[in-house]
Amino acid sequence: MRSIVARAGAAGTMIGIEIVRDESDEPIIVALVRLPQGTLKVMAEIGFSEDGLLLDGLHVHGVGLGANDLGFHGLRRILREVLDELGIESAVVSGAVRTTGAGPGRLPRPLRITRHRGPARPAPRR
Repeated sequence: MRSIVARAGAAGTMIGIEIVRDESDEPIIVALVRLPQGTLKVMAEIGFSEDGLLLDGLHVHGVGLGANDLGFHGLRRILREVLDELGIESAVVSGAVRTTGAGPGRLPRPLRITRHRGPARPAPRR
């Protein structure tokens, strides 16, 4: 495994992302996202478009995390950290058909995530 992102998150917590090479086969990537609360194992077909990063057929499995430990906002924060690190403005995430949880057998709608930009700077006073 090789670490590709290891940085402090917005709340000062460390996020580490490692590609699991022996389980990945282009264009499908398997990665471990290490958080203070536990680890997420993610798998998706990765691509790029002129609009940004594409994650198709995303599967997420928590190791040491409960079903609601991160929630949508936590997952969005992690993805924004990745976008910041890669210098990409946006990502479109298309999940795989749900096997458990809310609505098994249902295909979730695609989500578009954009990088946070800092607050606009006030105009200089003259």
